[in-house]
Amino acid sequence: MMDLKNSRSKARVAVAGLGAIGTSVVRALDRGIEGLTLTAVSAQNAAKHRGWLDQLRSTPEVLPIDKLAEVADIVVECAPSKLARSIVAPATKSPGWATA
Repeated sequence: MMDLKNSRSKARVAVAGLGAIGTSVVRALDRGIEGLTLTAVSAQNAAKHRGWLDQLRSTPEVLPIDKLAEVADIVVECAPSKLARSIVAPATKSPGWATA
């Protein structure tokens, strides 16, 4: 996992779930949060969100939930609780990932 305090590059962030909370997180990341960059999102119905995602300053990749850990340093879980395992399991198996 990247050292956010000592890194000069931005941490890559993926958001799992595009409900009310996930959408707010994505919009905040797109507006800019120091040290972070939005790289990918996942949603049960990606087509439903394509219109507003395409209007972001930097359009994130839309990936299956189990692929987010492959393209991000941080995965923000905003999905329904029934999907938590499908988000957490790939992240904990990814090389370089630490769990807290």
